[in-house]
Order: sequence, then structure tokens, then C-alpha cells
Amino acid sequence: MSSQRLSFRWPEVRAGGPGDGLAPLAERLGEAAHDRAATAEALVYEAAGFLREALEQEPGRLAEREVGPRLERDLAPWIAAHGWRGPCALFVDSLRAALHAAPESGTRAALGRELEAWVPGGGRLADRRAVAPAAIATLARGETVLVHGYSETVALALEGARRAGREPTALLSESAAELGGQRMARRLALAGVDVRLGYDAAVLGAVREVDRVWIGVEAIGAGAFVARVGTLHLLEEARRCEVPSAALTTSDKLVPAGRIDLPAWGDEEHWSLWPDPPAGVRLESQAFERVPIELCGAWLTEVGRERIADLCVRALRLRQEAPCLRQEAARPAGAPHAPAPARASEATDAT
Repeated sequence: MSSQRLSFRWPEVRAGGPGDGLAPLAERLGEAAHDRAATAEALVYEAAGFLREALEQEPGRLAEREVGPRLERDLAPWIAAHGWRGPCALFVDSLRAALHAAPESGTRAALGRELEAWVPGGGRLADRRAVAPAAIATLARGETVLVHGYSETVALALEGARRAGREPTALLSESAAELGGQRMARRLALAGVDVRLGYDAAVLGAVREVDRVWIGVEAIGAGAFVARVGTLHLLEEARRCEVPSAALTTSDKLVPAGRIDLPAWGDEEHWSLWPDPPAGVRLESQAFERVPIELCGAWLTEVGRERIADLCVRALRLRQEAPCLRQEAARPAGAPHAPAPARASEATDAT
């Protein structure tokens, strides 16, 4: 996986002291925290692998009550960088839930059991390939699909459409600064899909000449979803031009409690836009934005075409787990450890 990682800079890693059994974990997670190109699915499976290996190598000097706080400390940079993405938020929430439910003497075992399920095919993340049939069913032979940015789910659908004889053409944006469009173009071309690649600035003008717009999604919350910047105007233009649009996504993109954020590094890492700007130039480098749910014409998921309200009822976790801090060990059995959940009607109505 490291060969596929696009890191613009290496992290500053503060290694543990001598005999610190989990120090390598902090280093590896710190490197992964600076990955701006990998999919959320790949990042989750990689982090889960790091954690499983750390548990196996830990010599036992870490007290059971310290497992949760140590996990929070080592995962903190990774959460700060990727916790805004739906699958990453779900991963962290599930680990915290397992630790909160475990007896103080069994936290390591509980964490290990939960991590065993975070493998490809383990059932914690939805199968991105399962979205393809619903997407392919909307395509006529020879249609042109506009895609803005890199999306594993959209790529799988276009590759499936090519194998099904639909012969689609993918019109892609460059997706600077991480060049997701170029990576998407290379992948699709190798799969035999006809590809056109243009500048990000040309996306709006191209809407009127395509047959449909497919959107990749990073996170879904109450009333909005997170996608690459420019998606909002793209969907507005598709609606104005009466071009069908669809979000190709999976249920694991739903963020627990429905509260979505944009990546903080998008506002802080200005080097991705201009490494050395002169004085007086303010850089707006955020590469993602919140998009109202209703702008997307259709939602295609692993169960087929689905109303967003039904998706939330099926898969949204109404409560977000609290961090596993040391004082949690003193929490009486059965006491609440997270904010009170919203009513189901509130969550679904908001979307």
C-alpha cells in the first residue's frame, strides 16, 4: 500500500522511549495521517492492520486500563487527519464502543476481537463493488459520464459498465492538487474505459455535453454530504441543464451522529495550493465542501437505488462514542458514555 500513497510531506514523529512496545504504531499511524490520496477504505484497513500487529507485539507491560487512553493517543493524528471521512469515523467509533463495553480486565481482548472484523470481507465496511449494478442499470450504451475527483466506487462502476458492454466514456477533471483525476484516468484507461481528462475549471462548461454526472462521497451527515470542492456548483448546473446526477456511495459513509466536518488540513496546508506565496496573498486551499443532500438527483448504494432517509434509517448511528480516556474506567456499569442520541425522526427528517 505504501507504493500507492501520495504524501506531500513526511510527518514529524515523536517516537516513544526505550522499551515502549507501541512506539512503532505511533510512527506508522503518523505517516498515514499525512496521506492525502488513499481511499478511506484503504486507510481504515491499513490502520486496523497496524493496530492488530501492535497488540500481538505488545509484551504485556501496558495495563488493561491504559489500552483505551493509549489507543486514543496513538490514533490522535490519524483521527485529526481522516476522522472527517465516513468510514474512518465509523472505524474509530466501533473501536471506542468495543472498549466501552468491555470489562476493565478485558480491554485488550475486546479491542483485538473488534479489529479482527476490520479486514476486507469482514463486514464492517460495505462492498464498493455492490454499488455497480444499480449504476450500470442507469446507463445506455455509449453514454458519457462526468466525474469530479477520484472515487473508488465510481471507478468500479465504470469498469463494470465496460465489462457489461455499455462502452461508457468517462469525462474527468484533473482534481488538483493531489491529481485524483489523473490517477482515475490511468486506472480506467488500463481497464479499457474511454477517458477524457480536462481542467477542473472546465467541469461546469462540460455538463451540457454529457449524459449524466456521477459523484463520489466522502461523508454523509444530517442534510448534507462532503465531496470535492466544486461539486455543489456542478450539481446545480446539472439540474439547470436537466442532466441526471447520482451519488455512488455506501452506507459506511454515514458519520455517527450525522455531524460532518471538513478536513482541518484543507485550510491549514496551503502548500498544496502555493508553497511560497508572497505577503498579502491569502490562500483558500480547502479541497472539500458541504453539499446539500437534495442537490443530488439519485442515491445509489450497495442495496440499489435508495432514498437518503431510508439510508439513514438503515445505517446511521445516532450516537457517537466518547473517547476512551482514563477516567472512563471509573464509569459505573451501564452509565452513559456519550451524548444522548437524537430521535430517529429527527435524524431522518434532517436529511
